[in-house]
Amino acid sequence: MGELINMAAVTRKKRRYIIYGIIMALLFIWGCFVLAVYPFFNIFNPKQIKTISQISDYSETDYVNLTAETLYYTGFDYVHNNKIKGHYYYSMHDNKCTFFLLNNTDNSESVQKKISELNLTAHIKTDSKLIADLTNSLSKQIGWTSDGLSSLTSPYLICQHQPNIVKNIILFVLLISIILFSLFSSIQYIKKYLRISKKNTKRSN
Repeated sequence: MGELINMAAVTRKKRRYIIYGIIMALLFIWGCFVLAVYPFFNIFNPKQIKTISQISDYSETDYVNLTAETLYYTGFDYVHNNKIKGHYYYSMHDNKCTFFLLNNTDNSESVQKKISELNLTAHIKTDSKLIADLTNSLSKQIGWTSDGLSSLTSPYLICQHQPNIVKNIILFVLLISIILFSLFSSIQYIKKYLRISKKNTKRSN
């Protein structure tokens, strides 16, 4: 009877170690996936570009530092939850019209009509519908045809980005900690499972 009880306890332990090991392994895989997908490296190391025309060389996961020589307000804003979160500007550089979305960091309703020599960190976005709407509206303001301005308009929207470096560092450290903890834990549970299995085999013999 005592032997049966002992065998049942060993089986429960083995099952528990397997379950915990699988959970830790899944947590490890999840952590690695998030680390691979979230653009930590790009946020901490934005690429330096000299001219706006170079944005076509980068993807939406890239963050860039650039200087916009002259930006003009389009008259349109980005509104979210009834609050103005940003303003749309455009530049005419190298005979190319490029749209920018600048943050409304101070939640002000007043807008600068023209901005010169703006240094900013940004990420690149492609939104054909938004750009088409902005192009159509802007063409009416400046007296161009929509088709004429569209032929000169960049397909990329440059969105100003002001990453919270401290927040991202904390998130990165937390993620690395989860990965290391789950890896170490899964290895320990595997070792415990193998150890108890080995002992159980010796007793059977």
